[in-house]
Amino acid sequence: MIRLRTRQLLRSGTHRQTPYTGVQSILPTVSRSSRNASTSSSTISESKQGSSFGGLAIGAAVGAGVCLLAVELLSQDSQKDGGKGAIQKLIQGGGSETKFGKPNLEGYLDILRSKAGFKEDQISLEESELESHGHSPWSYHPARSPSAVIYPTTVEQVQELVKQAPKHGIVLTPYAGGTSLEAHWAAPPDHPDLPRKVVSVDFNLMDKIGECNVADGDIEVEAGVKYEDLNEHLRDQGIDLFFPVDPGPGAALGGMMGTGGSGTNAVRYGTMRGDYIINATVVLPNGEVITTRSRSRKSSVGPDLTKIFLGAEGTMGLVVKARLRLAPLLPTSIVVVPFPSIHDACSAAQQIVQGGVGVQCIELLDDEMIRVINTANAKSAGDSGYKEHIVKPSLFIKLQGNSTHRKEDERVVRQISKTLGVKDREIESSHEEEANERLWRARKIALWSCLEAMPTRPEFKDNEQGKNGYKVWTTDVSVPLGSMADLFTKVRKDTQDSGLHAPIIGHIGDGGAHSIIVFKDEDEEEMNKVKAFVHRIVEYAHEMEGTCTSEHGIGRGKRMYLERELGTGTVDLLRKLKRAIDPHNIMNPGSLLYETDQERQDEFKELEALSKHH
Repeated sequence: MIRLRTRQLLRSGTHRQTPYTGVQSILPTVSRSSRNASTSSSTISESKQGSSFGGLAIGAAVGAGVCLLAVELLSQDSQKDGGKGAIQKLIQGGGSETKFGKPNLEGYLDILRSKAGFKEDQISLEESELESHGHSPWSYHPARSPSAVIYPTTVEQVQELVKQAPKHGIVLTPYAGGTSLEAHWAAPPDHPDLPRKVVSVDFNLMDKIGECNVADGDIEVEAGVKYEDLNEHLRDQGIDLFFPVDPGPGAALGGMMGTGGSGTNAVRYGTMRGDYIINATVVLPNGEVITTRSRSRKSSVGPDLTKIFLGAEGTMGLVVKARLRLAPLLPTSIVVVPFPSIHDACSAAQQIVQGGVGVQCIELLDDEMIRVINTANAKSAGDSGYKEHIVKPSLFIKLQGNSTHRKEDERVVRQISKTLGVKDREIESSHEEEANERLWRARKIALWSCLEAMPTRPEFKDNEQGKNGYKVWTTDVSVPLGSMADLFTKVRKDTQDSGLHAPIIGHIGDGGAHSIIVFKDEDEEEMNKVKAFVHRIVEYAHEMEGTCTSEHGIGRGKRMYLERELGTGTVDLLRKLKRAIDPHNIMNPGSLLYETDQERQDEFKELEALSKHH
């Protein structure tokens, strides 16, 4: 199947991309960074580019450009007569007055020190930092280290580092929490026609949290704030509100916006592409600062330009701040239900979600995942009397609301489950915070359990790092809810046929699915089997009208699926929009979109070679 699909993708592709040539702040804030206390400020700095309304004016102009780009795409014939309009120059990257200079990293860093006030501990050339800002232990795509890492602390510093980049032959890769699984922030390879240096822009020092507007239920934060730290800060302040989008631990809001990520709460609160992002403050590739819309939750003023930057993976601009909508922090109950089969569990989940039950999360763990969690828990618990979960496909459900609502919702869950062959005594539930933590723990430790449950390979027994000789590759897809059971069944059969160990977790309420593939470290043959398996999972999702990624994003790992999934016209528009906003391609080049046809051909050749690993 892979060979056939690869040829179809190659034949259908019309990739014509050529190398590129050409808020106002709020009230007192809290800084959580400790790297450079002297640079912390009591307020989020106000941009020198003007107020939020000035940003909106700029944003409206960009929005007009987006509309014209769409018209241009639909009027291909009109371009052939010479295209004298200014918008065509913009599309072709001809509107930039700054030329892309020869690579001069030393000169670039000197300018940042002298003109933008970067201190020595805001600039790093240390090999270990370069390595950690180009390579992730959780990503297995080709990656390179940047030439330098810089740590801005203010919007003005971000403006200057962006303005100076093309003059000095520099391209920029944004870095926030560093939790990417698809090589979003890996340095791009050397460009065949354009010498350049790569600088990683690390937002960890831009971690200020503004004052929470409790009455309005919103808050402004900088890009380096981690969502867990934000929620902890709100708890410490005694504020019964929280930011509900919850991807992996350690994720920062700038990166979450860049990938359009989500997590277990998406079934109730949506993703980073939704209404919980009120607006964004962005430094564009020319150094201008815009705020994408007003603070009002509801607005019909033109297109919502915030959406241009959500899921754009830092290719359209650098998000420096965001105003977030917060949700009420409501009491929760946990219900865990083991089902006779995957199909029964999926059927129950559909009935629960469509029946109006007040779920905050509803997660499906297959029986292999439950077995792995039991094994890992038994190892860590020793003889402490750990109670094992029943080894069956299980729904882990969080119910949210007042006690009356939760009791009624639990009754409905139990009733639905009984009709599908579940005995009432098999269902576990809890209603207090401490008990909830214990019962939900199995879902929380699923990823780590996949590694811990594996026996240590003999050749790794005495290694100093404590590794057992295994790694994990976590991949994600999403399908319509009615196809979840079929997806799980196909993936499970493929896992067994391939001789791989890959427990499955599904965000069953919104169609998202993760396969956590455990494989032998330093085993090239098994790595190739894993890569081929990951591609086949995407094939299964596409056959079911799904998507190649539900929340991890495209990065450099899933670019080959973009045109097939979105269509040639849509991807052409995306390329033109990218070229219009970023004519020198300084913003995270190679993430989301290929830079050259050669890159594209090389990836498809690799996929063709992997087709034998089934």
